[in-house]
Amino acid sequence: MAAHDWQVGLLSEMPPEGKVGISAVCILGYNVNRGQEISLRLRTDDWRGFRKYLRIRETLVHELAHMVFDEHDANFKQLNSELLKEVAAHEAAAAAGTRTLVDTGVFGGDWLGENAADSAAAPVPAQGRRLGGDRPIERTAHGVRQSAAAAALVRWQQQQQQQQECQQLQQQQMTRDTGPFARL
Repeated sequence: MAAHDWQVGLLSEMPPEGKVGISAVCILGYNVNRGQEISLRLRTDDWRGFRKYLRIRETLVHELAHMVFDEHDANFKQLNSELLKEVAAHEAAAAAGTRTLVDTGVFGGDWLGENAADSAAAPVPAQGRRLGGDRPIERTAHGVRQSAAAAALVRWQQQQQQQQECQQLQQQQMTRDTGPFARL
């Protein structure tokens, strides 16, 4: 998005209303005011699962093409095809381990890999960052298991604390209702 100087104010999920291929009106996404909001239909029609990643990605790219062209004309289709190629090239490079999110928030190397020699001259350190956090990502299976266990423990502790607070509130309510000044 930075290469195209695009910004999206809000990326949201839209409910699966209508049945794809059956209902008269059924969309997989929409773009409001060229990026003020992009909403995508992530869930299946029966709400039991999620749509396939590639279909969601295609829909997102389609909505990003609406950042430039409103109508589905030849210019729109050309841009949509170019964006799909860019995304495919980026994902192939990411799968090969040649693209990482660095501390500056930019992807290492260039978007399409056209300047591979320049990228090789100044390698990007392979250190990822968790979005919304400042701790390095642990990439080992043991680290993933530890992180999952720690997150489960935190959720359990929060649930226990909420249950205790709820019980305390119920006890306070009961003492107010049964105290010497309680209404008969």
